[in-house]
Amino acid sequence: MSTLVYMKYYMKSWMTSKPYWFWSVAFMTIWMALGYVSADRLAAAPLEARLAYTAGWYVVIVGIGIAAAAVGLSRLLFYSSIPVRYLSKYSMLTSRKLYAYMFTGFIIVCLITAAVLAAMLLPLYSSKLGAVAPKNPLGLAAAVAGLGALYFSIDVVTTCAAILARAARSAEYVAYLPLILGMALTMLQLNTSLGKLFILASPINAATALLFSYYTGMPPTTAAIVEPMSGVKLDPALLWASVIAWTGLLSCIGIVLLRLQRGVGAEEIRLL
Repeated sequence: MSTLVYMKYYMKSWMTSKPYWFWSVAFMTIWMALGYVSADRLAAAPLEARLAYTAGWYVVIVGIGIAAAAVGLSRLLFYSSIPVRYLSKYSMLTSRKLYAYMFTGFIIVCLITAAVLAAMLLPLYSSKLGAVAPKNPLGLAAAVAGLGALYFSIDVVTTCAAILARAARSAEYVAYLPLILGMALTMLQLNTSLGKLFILASPINAATALLFSYYTGMPPTTAAIVEPMSGVKLDPALLWASVIAWTGLLSCIGIVLLRLQRGVGAEEIRLL
């Protein structure tokens, strides 16, 4: 089976999922509406302030939307673990290839999610705030891909760990770990000025800082998203290094766990 077929299968599984469209797209319209209602006070503000306001809402919405998409990934990975054993035995599929196929498919889904949310948010906010389009769309897309890769690697590690622990029923709860973690860290960064070391050590916050920077064209800082003009400037290269290093480390662990989970009996997995 070709790489394209695997990618299409996993992408179709995500894109046809009703929970995905509800939590990652429809539910995010509530957040958009909150930001839209509060935008009146900035109608006469300088362009930089209006752009930062829009960017702040977009970053939060996209971050939570991607984290919500990772919830469906956990269940898909869990139920794929049984047929994967037979595919890996009677075909050329390996743990690394499976990881790469799912990884690529999820990144594409994240980019589609970000594009759909942007298509919904920009006309709405522009009607009140004027031209508030992203300053660097390509950089923004790269940061979305980086954040998606990070959530993917976290989800693979936690789901495979639940399978290896013979705790099949806990997979239902483990699936929400990326969403809980993402919401907590994103909302913390929204309202709190974080230290440089904290942001560099927390790849989710590093990716969020990159998202905001690429949207506004401002250099990334340690400042809270609601107060972007203050704070210590951060080197984008260091932020990318944090995201890539954590993703690489978690990916290596995930591939090893994907290989080890084949030793768990299928009847134990079916307990969920």
